[in-house]
Amino acid sequence: MIPVFIGGSGRCGTSILKQILSAHPGVVSVPGELRIIIDPEGALDLFSALTDTWSPYAADHAISRFRGLLNSCVSETLMQKIARFLLSAVSISPGRYSHCTIGEQFGKAYYRQRLQQLLGQLVRAQANGYWIGSPSYQSQPVIEEAGPFRSEDAADIISSFFHDLYRHLANPDPATHWVDDTPFNILQAAGLLKLFPQLRLVHIYRHPLDVVASYR
Repeated sequence: MIPVFIGGSGRCGTSILKQILSAHPGVVSVPGELRIIIDPEGALDLFSALTDTWSPYAADHAISRFRGLLNSCVSETLMQKIARFLLSAVSISPGRYSHCTIGEQFGKAYYRQRLQQLLGQLVRAQANGYWIGSPSYQSQPVIEEAGPFRSEDAADIISSFFHDLYRHLANPDPATHWVDDTPFNILQAAGLLKLFPQLRLVHIYRHPLDVVASYR
């Protein structure tokens, strides 16, 4: 499958363009922004830690943070919804990614299964222990050995994870492209190209005054 990344400023039209493209029978997408590729601790950070910036600790740390990010994006419980509403009323940030339901949109069982398969492809060994810079007060800490990988090998493993999620979402209908509309995609174009060499990138430019008017 070929990924199509739409980027630009907020309120420039990324969401409506994704809806237009997704009306084509060969295109599949999820309702919200994917985010788990370009956000901190997401796929791009994982890819970098396993290749260009690899060290044993950096790889272990990136694996742990990536797992935590994706596990936090499965679904939002009723208690999380209530907590998010109450916290926003007193200007306190909600639980991390508590409103993100990417895992639910792809199918929770398959999402978790495919995540475990991905981590199994990346992690060679595990052992009880911790690094000097590990997070404080962890119960039964574990060190995971992963990498270093050649860039093309890491890209193939990680990109296949996302392609498979979208294939599962499209099934039984055939799809040749999937679309994401996270606005900051445009800022991460170089990293996205390393991870998805066949990508298509759409940059939406809207007049700044119109963007401001839309926010207001």
